[in-house]
Amino acid sequence: MADLQLNEASNLIKGIQLPPRPQLLNDIAEVYPDIGKISSVIATDQGVSAGVLRAVNSPLYGLPHKIKSLHRAVVILGLSSVLNIVNAMFLRAALGNTTHPLFPTYWQSCTDTGIACATFSRRLRLGIDEPAYLTGLFHNCGIPLMLRKFPTYADTLIESYTTSNPAAFEEEHIKTQHASVGAWIAHYWKLPDSVCEAIQVHHDALRHLNHGEIDREPLLLLALLKMAEHAAGLYERLGKNEVDHEWVQVSPAVARFLGLTIADIEDLIQEGRGEIEEQTQRGLWPQF
Repeated sequence: MADLQLNEASNLIKGIQLPPRPQLLNDIAEVYPDIGKISSVIATDQGVSAGVLRAVNSPLYGLPHKIKSLHRAVVILGLSSVLNIVNAMFLRAALGNTTHPLFPTYWQSCTDTGIACATFSRRLRLGIDEPAYLTGLFHNCGIPLMLRKFPTYADTLIESYTTSNPAAFEEEHIKTQHASVGAWIAHYWKLPDSVCEAIQVHHDALRHLNHGEIDREPLLLLALLKMAEHAAGLYERLGKNEVDHEWVQVSPAVARFLGLTIADIEDLIQEGRGEIEEQTQRGLWPQF
């Protein structure tokens, strides 16, 4: 992320305590991409180890025999999937210390958006599956912190979805917005710069997709994210709205940037919804 963007975000989120990056993620980064060493690092945390084994033994993978070896699980899942699983577990643990009734819906929407983002990256052969998943998973991670800091934030969030730019609505009413908070968390957790940038501007997509003011990878992630948010139905689940006003405005720019027709985009979105439903039914991500 550019220094200017970080400074602006920092000013917006003063007084909001960010969750620290888990040490286990730092330890994994130090030995990446050695599978054996990564397995050993994960093995030091019983909860994470159990999550990885639960994932590999879920119906999603349909393996004929139960996997008991953590190293074998990491090999089968692959490093990208393992890192996604670990990030998902830690993010939920870091942000889940809220009793707000919106949190379960929020969390499910994040996992579904991550699934859809990765699905679109694979389908379009963009080669950014892992950052795409992380973008979807983390893009709204500022919301739980906002819920804790601002007593009326849930009402503001819902009302923001009646507009085509929820972040601008939040800034107007509470002088900060969840995209900046989320970008700071992503940066603080040392996610790739492209992921942080996409999160920072994800409610200013129309301007960036039309004018290309950031690099190509964050723009690709941004385009995938807007499709994924629509596929996951965030406008209904978080915004309690029957119309995705933001998608109506930004969808032509997404199609144009990706070199696709609106019909192509609609087909992709249906595929993303199908993947979300299939993975939910098979019971992998909702268990985290």
